[in-house]
Amino acid sequence: MTRLRARLDACRRAGRAAVVGYLPAGFPDRETHQALIARAFTAGLDALEIGLPGPPPPTEGSTIVSALTVGGQAVDGVRDSLALAAAARVREEDVLIALAYDAVLEAAGIDALLETCRGAEVDAVLVPQQSMQRQLDIARIAQGADIDVVIFLHRRGDIRQLVETDLVDPIIYLQSASQHTGAPFDQDTAVWRLRDLRSELGSRPARVLVGFGVASPRDVEVLVRAGADGVVVGTAVVDAAAAGIDELDNLVVALRSAAAPAASRRQDPERE
Repeated sequence: MTRLRARLDACRRAGRAAVVGYLPAGFPDRETHQALIARAFTAGLDALEIGLPGPPPPTEGSTIVSALTVGGQAVDGVRDSLALAAAARVREEDVLIALAYDAVLEAAGIDALLETCRGAEVDAVLVPQQSMQRQLDIARIAQGADIDVVIFLHRRGDIRQLVETDLVDPIIYLQSASQHTGAPFDQDTAVWRLRDLRSELGSRPARVLVGFGVASPRDVEVLVRAGADGVVVGTAVVDAAAAGIDELDNLVVALRSAAAPAASRRQDPERE
């Protein structure tokens, strides 16, 4: 079992959603980047996406675009980016996800990217600009390297391919609404999209993470009640990281607390 799946299983057993954060590689500088990662994991983050250096798509808001530019100046390509992040793990079970935009794939190729991830002990990849069919194909390739592919879903028309895929228990990143990162959270659309996906999946097992616009404990609570297996918080994590390590710590603790159903919120034994 991969490290990401083991973490999601642990969250499910604990009766809570997983909290996934995002930081651009190298942001804001090498030393601080590693300190931020270590603090985030210590505070209770379940997994961290590392945005690999390269031109971002138009779905990324100004905060993430700016942070990618700054961080990109501190790292020397994909291998250096992932090795830097991996060295900041606090525990062996801390999960890292490599987020690769199209420019990264075009420059390196999927085989080289997967090999680099395996060498750095990175657990999963996310390729959000690729078509659904290409993501599913990459997921099959990645299985041989014991690496998960988090399937990015933003078009409802792609759900049928997910329902019919031969992949077992896919991990899905559901875009909460048709917007760019950093936009206000659209609660109604997010809940509708999540419930619609669950309905289409039926009894087929799948782990569903929801992101885009998710920024506050209140947003997380909404998604937990709607049945999300996890939440992805990007812009808010980058903003907190830019404000300092303590701000990031406070945000992660608050998000982690909100990720448990209200009736079971208490000090998490995993953090003790």
